[in-house]
Amino acid sequence: SNSFCTLLPAKGTIPLMAAYDRVWSAAVVEGDTKLVFVGRESGALEKHDAASIGSDNKPAQLTLTGHQGAVTGILAASGDEATTCSADGTLRVWNTAAEVEGKREGKVTTLPAPARCMIASGEATYVGLSSGAVVKVEGGAVAATLGGLCEPVAALAVSETAIFAASYDGTVRAWDLASGAPQFVFRGHSTHAKGLAVVNGTHLVTVARDDTCMVWAIPAEGPQAAAAAAEGGDAGDAPAEGEGGAEGGASPAAAAAEPEAIVVSPIGVIDLPATPHVLTPLGTQLCIGCSDGSVLGLATKALLKAVADYAANIDASCAAATRSINKNTSIKVANAKKIAKRKIKAAKAKIAAEEAEAAGSAAPPAAAAPAEGEEEAEVAEAAEAEEGEEGASGPALSEAGQKRLEEETAAINAEAEAAIAAANASKAEQVAKLAPLKQQRYTQRREQFATCPFATTFKRAGREPVLTLVADGAALAYAAAGNSLVPVPARVGVQAL
Repeated sequence: SNSFCTLLPAKGTIPLMAAYDRVWSAAVVEGDTKLVFVGRESGALEKHDAASIGSDNKPAQLTLTGHQGAVTGILAASGDEATTCSADGTLRVWNTAAEVEGKREGKVTTLPAPARCMIASGEATYVGLSSGAVVKVEGGAVAATLGGLCEPVAALAVSETAIFAASYDGTVRAWDLASGAPQFVFRGHSTHAKGLAVVNGTHLVTVARDDTCMVWAIPAEGPQAAAAAAEGGDAGDAPAEGEGGAEGGASPAAAAAEPEAIVVSPIGVIDLPATPHVLTPLGTQLCIGCSDGSVLGLATKALLKAVADYAANIDASCAAATRSINKNTSIKVANAKKIAKRKIKAAKAKIAAEEAEAAGSAAPPAAAAPAEGEEEAEVAEAAEAEEGEEGASGPALSEAGQKRLEEETAAINAEAEAAIAAANASKAEQVAKLAPLKQQRYTQRREQFATCPFATTFKRAGREPVLTLVADGAALAYAAAGNSLVPVPARVGVQAL
């Protein structure tokens, strides 16, 4: 099957309003009649028949007002009810059933700060605020506040166990859904993180205004489990040099909180041909809406495969190099020990010969000490061949001879230990040189984007920034460009620009 997907704008938009009113959010509701809810900068909430998006003349089925600021997020499970959050700092529930007359606004929840985005998880609604906090709303009230971010929250995503927030400080943070405890800090973007998506529960894909898309492996365990397994050990990998931190735009307060969570570095970086503003899943694809009005597409399976294959090649290269280093070091250590053993035997034989000559009796010839420049391997083989020729104790020595042998043995052992230490130091140096190789990550340059195995060519949805992008099943996305909502179908195969 072809892993490419091209996103092309379709004709027709949601009709323009009398006055320019930018689209800030949208939500699609599947059913007998497909519906699209649209949130506007003025605070209006509109309900549209999806079929009317192809017509420039059909008005909204329903327009609701009440928010005093832009509608920045919409949740709708059916056409009868919608929940919205707004820059006015409120969360509102609306009755959007067609047959209802009179008041449609339900419960209103006051938030601690203007809302930027929201997402549902079970019975709870999580709202990202301009203050950097993420609040959990249950039963119409704020039930918990998740902290750690000091810049506005641009986007939220959830997995089975965690909630993730992309922030203007360039980081993405994750908290445990059950306890609200900090889990991970994803650091790598140099400026505003604008969109994110959890893929297969194992990976995170993010986009930021540094014109990059990054891929991250989500750790299997959080800091609490890691601390229990290795008390007092490092909670996680330190951020790579030059990533995040002061140079990456992370505030000092956010950096100070990071020891509470495991710091994660990206495993893949893709330079994008345009500045991204929003990211949303579309079936097996990821759609990226950009500030120049374009929509990009990524095939998630092919993307993760490219990153995994690169990581596997790096791991294999490092493993092969490590095995070679360990083998060479083991040979050097073994040779140093065998050479020392032979030298000690030679020294003992020499002392015994000298004592025998002094006593006027015959003695076996002294074993030759290793000649200068003799190959270590040959010396080791000779030592093995000679081993066992004499008894373990060898010829008896006098007390003075034994003392002399002990002194020479100490010097020989010190020489061997120095050789072993040098071999281990060389090993450590060679292993250290592998560190940059281990830290390498998959990269794709901007000029290669259209030809890489997971990306698509792209076309413009309009001339204005794509502020929101919502998916309709696996075949269609709706891109907000200015005060219009443009349907963007996903098509298999690469299309020419």
